[in-house]
Amino acid sequence: YAEASPAGYGGVSLVRISGPQAQPILASLADTSTWPAHQQRFCRLNLHEMTEQAFAAYHPAPHSYTGEDVVEIGCHGNPLIVKHLLKAIHLSGLARLAARGEFTRRAYLNGKIDLAQAEAVAALIDARSVAGIEMAAKLLGGELSGELGELTVRLQDLLTLIEAAFVLDEAEL
Repeated sequence: YAEASPAGYGGVSLVRISGPQAQPILASLADTSTWPAHQQRFCRLNLHEMTEQAFAAYHPAPHSYTGEDVVEIGCHGNPLIVKHLLKAIHLSGLARLAARGEFTRRAYLNGKIDLAQAEAVAALIDARSVAGIEMAAKLLGGELSGELGELTVRLQDLLTLIEAAFVLDEAEL
């Protein structure tokens, strides 16, 4: 689990949980235990010391960013509320705080994105110009991966022709 939005004050903060315990954690915090797939629902969260009105969505594996069960909780963008939400998730004992970039790493390891796309996520986040954003967005969209895939097929075809030429030369000996 981790805060997926920048820390600080704002209208909404987003907290993401990924892994097989994501839905049970949400069910333990929320006033409802039924979560239809890919639908954002209003709920009240019991955060031990306070309650919070929030919205949440459950994305079952493999149809999520990471390829695992994912829960996204949108709460009011007050750092104290986010702190209590993260604490409540931690106190469930079912999840640990995610490392920086871990959701993208899991997406890569679960075959949801390739390495070029994973690197594009970091480039998109760190971009400092419109041109940088556009370049990273193209990479994230799979443009480079598609070109590399086509090049790989062409090289495999060429290798097949070269191997066939060697076989024909050996047959003539």
